[in-house]
Amino acid sequence: MNMDICGRPDDMVVGRDSNPGVVSMSVGGVGQNIAQNMAHLGMPVYLITVYGDDENGKTLAASCAENGIGLDYAEQLPGRRSSTYMFITDENGDLLVAVNDMAICKEITPEFLEKRLDFINGAAICLLDANLEPETMAWIGDHVTAPLFGDTVSTIKASRFEPILDKMTVLKPNDLEASVLTHIGIVDQYSAGAGGNALLDRASRTCSSRSARKRHAV
Repeated sequence: MNMDICGRPDDMVVGRDSNPGVVSMSVGGVGQNIAQNMAHLGMPVYLITVYGDDENGKTLAASCAENGIGLDYAEQLPGRRSSTYMFITDENGDLLVAVNDMAICKEITPEFLEKRLDFINGAAICLLDANLEPETMAWIGDHVTAPLFGDTVSTIKASRFEPILDKMTVLKPNDLEASVLTHIGIVDQYSAGAGGNALLDRASRTCSSRSARKRHAV
């Protein structure tokens, strides 16, 4: 989960200068956003993540509590900056530049998750996003028995799902991300169908029998 900081100028941007506008802050991050939506649907949801003991971390934790997202298996890391995404748009809201300070996410390691593996494997689903490190993604594919759902996040990070495509029950790429994973240029409904079939051919078909006995989502 991230603290998102957005700056939107009132008029056309003047480079290397101060631009009057609006600065807003909101709790975000792909995993957190999905967890929040699931919680609002009435599902018991636990977000397994890390965050700092800075002011942003306190805000992130408070937001999760307000929205019914359990942080019982998350960890607050002392002396660390919480994951933060800062971006500037033009006067129309189109992105100009962004800086992501997400180094703390590297602390979600196989060792970190191994301590929580029994809980994860007791879930109805385990949803992960491509902000996780490649070795962590691979470890999840080898050790998590709960059905795996995934969000590919971006074209740059979508390839992190490559080693575990055959372990996924559900994967949600957009057209550009699916093109990266399938090496099929997706430009219309026909190429989209071909891309979808390529992903399905590599998908795991063994998770459905496990889902009936699971009780929570992570």
